[in-house]
Amino acid sequence: MRTPSAANGGPVRDRLALAAALAGPFLVALALVPFRTDLSRTNAALILVVVVVAVAAIGSRAAGALAALSAAAWFDFFLTRPYERFSISGSDDIELRAYGNGHYLGRFMLSPGPGAVPPLQARLVAVALADRTGGALDTVGPVRDGNG
Repeated sequence: MRTPSAANGGPVRDRLALAAALAGPFLVALALVPFRTDLSRTNAALILVVVVVAVAAIGSRAAGALAALSAAAWFDFFLTRPYERFSISGSDDIELRAYGNGHYLGRFMLSPGPGAVPPLQARLVAVALADRTGGALDTVGPVRDGNG
């Protein structure tokens, strides 16, 4: 008889999702470094949200939460001033908190870029992506230890 974890790919899939949760946001944030002066921090954060949603969709709740925390850390380290330090300078930052299943899982720090306010459609897309991230983390179900 197949166990629920074997039916969805089992422990190997969970391990790959956890590895993707750590490596995915790091690699994407690193790839964005050459564009960090031209790319708004909001757009960079949204790109990382897509990575978090992808990891949460293929992995467990733990993988999604780990991807969110990893994305927040690498966003701070590579894409906010002062660069390559785990600190954020300035008080203009906006905090986007990620919740799943009623629990606080992490946050993204967003800063408005110079220039015009993004159009309403772009802001609605950002809210929809954040909502989908929370929804994906909320509907994955409990983390299983593989013994049942």
